[in-house]
Amino acid sequence: MSSQLARSRDLCLMHSRLGWVVLVCSLCVPACSGSGTQQLGSPTSVKCQTSLVAGTPVTLSAAGGQVAVRVVTSPECPWSATTDVAWLRADPPSGQGEAPLTLHVAENELPSTRTGAIEINGAQLTLAQAAANSRTKPPSVQFGGVVSAVTGFCPVLTMTVEGFRIETDQHTKFTKGNCNDLHDRMEIKVTGGLRTTGVIYATKVELKK
Repeated sequence: MSSQLARSRDLCLMHSRLGWVVLVCSLCVPACSGSGTQQLGSPTSVKCQTSLVAGTPVTLSAAGGQVAVRVVTSPECPWSATTDVAWLRADPPSGQGEAPLTLHVAENELPSTRTGAIEINGAQLTLAQAAANSRTKPPSVQFGGVVSAVTGFCPVLTMTVEGFRIETDQHTKFTKGNCNDLHDRMEIKVTGGLRTTGVIYATKVELKK
């Protein structure tokens, strides 16, 4: 290697005496063969490992409320939040890198405790909510009608039946079919509770194919 560098220097000196201007970086200046530019790698599953840190207790009263959460991941990693229940909402629903997150929990008007989970890049946080006081138990409803405006992903759906907004989640029981069979213009029978907001939470949905 040293003999090759020496020959390169001699070649440069000889060309200089002959009046040539020789710019051969690979021969005369070995240091030029390297590059000073360092590129950042794209996010990988290992680099983008995510954890969720709850700033307040994850057990709430029936009245609902908010839970402060912090998303912890690398700065270059994008993320999006998904929930498995209609009564739990993340704000903001997506972002990048480490960031604060607020979970909005709706009032539980059912006579039983319930749980819901939020998931971000494989990290999951589960919340529990107390049952409603029996004195404030929502009135039971049961009626049938034709479905329209179905949105969401099974089992968390919202739809309209006979002018009422209906919500389902993982606790809703579907009979004579499953959640994925539900579509607009299908006739169904709904059993559930009427919330103070006017929305009906469906505990049971019977499909009539």
